[in-house]
Amino acid sequence: MRATFLSLILLILASCSHMKSGQHVYWSPGQSLDKIARDNGVTTEEIKELNPKLAQGHWIFVPNKIGILPFLKGTMAVEDYSGLGNGEFAWPVPSLRKVSSGFGHRWGRKHEGIDIPAAIGMTVVAVKDGRVKCADDRISGYGNMLVIEHADKVFSVYAHLSKFLVKEGETVRRGQMIAKSGNTGRSTGPHLHFEIRIRDKARDPARYLGLVK
Repeated sequence: MRATFLSLILLILASCSHMKSGQHVYWSPGQSLDKIARDNGVTTEEIKELNPKLAQGHWIFVPNKIGILPFLKGTMAVEDYSGLGNGEFAWPVPSLRKVSSGFGHRWGRKHEGIDIPAAIGMTVVAVKDGRVKCADDRISGYGNMLVIEHADKVFSVYAHLSKFLVKEGETVRRGQMIAKSGNTGRSTGPHLHFEIRIRDKARDPARYLGLVK
């Protein structure tokens, strides 16, 4: 059984060796690009080739030379959704249609939303008409967090924010500016953690944002 599994993995690696794989890394101000390259076993030239607009204080894509293996381990490269149409809900960061980590199991536990690699201070909007249920930092790990209640007990959650632009009890409209993205709470770098919940159950946001059928 084990030999069959290893053969399958080797087949996947061989068939996908042409694919670019890797991970999205936050380039902290003052951090050396050389160090990022060394830590990930690549050269600075390889990083520059895949990142035409390199800048400290932003997320950059760092390639990995061993094909699809990082993906099998749960490392997810940034996916670009700029060509997709709108779903029932608006996209929460209008200027950045990218996802750095999807819904599902990640690093051995469930990831109950999607991560959008937004720099600090980017505009976050309400995905649908509703009322602000929560605007605080009381939930451990989420940092500054907004929860908006929509019809039929549907809730949208926006975490790691740097600034609130609305307050609890306020009515908001789809597409209205509600917050600025940030790096508060338990976060590996600036991004928006976004969730859709029906009552208390987390659902895949992709099904509401029009990312999958």
